[in-house]
Amino acid sequence: MPLRKQFPSSFAVPPFLLSLVLGLLFQHFPIVKPESECSSIKSVSDFVYLNRICEDCFNLFKEWDIYHLCRSKCFGSEYFESCMDFLLIHHNEKMLAVEILEDIHQYI
Repeated sequence: MPLRKQFPSSFAVPPFLLSLVLGLLFQHFPIVKPESECSSIKSVSDFVYLNRICEDCFNLFKEWDIYHLCRSKCFGSEYFESCMDFLLIHHNEKMLAVEILEDIHQYI
């Protein structure tokens, strides 16, 4: 006999409850995706690298506006650069971000 409790085979989550739970989850843990202005990002790893800087900046200031401004203009705003400064990003990592941004913005 199994030790864990088994749910009856007729157990189902009502659709309204599932919608409510998923809505609350996505409200607090939004799925982050590139905006249409960032469609020229060639790899997911490049997007993740740049977005991580904005996430870290958000974690530092706890302001959603800063997160969105950091990502604005496909990470090409002055907020992105300021976030790298506030986060004390190492020079080599800044140069990698600059290379990625130059590659992205030559196609925009």
